[in-house]
Amino acid sequence: MARSTKSPKSRITPRSSSTGRGPGRPAKFNRETALETALQTLWKRGYVGASASALSDAMGIERSSFYNTFLGREALFREILKLYGQITPDRPLGQITLGQAVTPVVEKVFRDVCRVRAADPESKGCLMVNSIVMLVGNDPALAPEIVGAVQRQIQVFEALLQQAARQGEIPVPKDMRAAAYTLTIFLIGLNVISKVENKEAVLWASCRHQLSNLGFQIKK
Repeated sequence: MARSTKSPKSRITPRSSSTGRGPGRPAKFNRETALETALQTLWKRGYVGASASALSDAMGIERSSFYNTFLGREALFREILKLYGQITPDRPLGQITLGQAVTPVVEKVFRDVCRVRAADPESKGCLMVNSIVMLVGNDPALAPEIVGAVQRQIQVFEALLQQAARQGEIPVPKDMRAAAYTLTIFLIGLNVISKVENKEAVLWASCRHQLSNLGFQIKK
């Protein structure tokens, strides 16, 4: 759930553009480029602040093309969340394999989160974390998407802590589930506080303290 000075590069597979211009038909546009623009718009404004009109205007397409291609704002947001999941700095946490050392990956991820957040002049924070406050409890259709993402993050941390403990990288936590919740809460808080405190060294100092408390041997 994890600011860069450049627009993030997606890893989505390019899809064909909309059909060419014909009688009453919209002009062609690049779907991947439109998605990148939509991601940035939703990241800055949030789902509530980005209407279908605002999104189609930002993407430079007609409203008819917007609905024909993306099936509406809700469907587009679901697609954007998947795209965001491919570029967020904490993605490698879910890619650690059995037997792989956990500590170096965890340290790098938290360092990357601090670096990316500190480098963003717009202080956008994390799209997923921003959406927790905006949508959970307010949007019955999209809230489950956000809740599910948080629950998966807890599961990822719990699996990583179990693996790190088995491999002797950290002491076995007294309550593994609680430790996983603690790391999730910390990561969410880190993304929020980065909107206020954007000094990378300060953000990393808090990460090093938190990880060290769990027993990870973190470099200074």
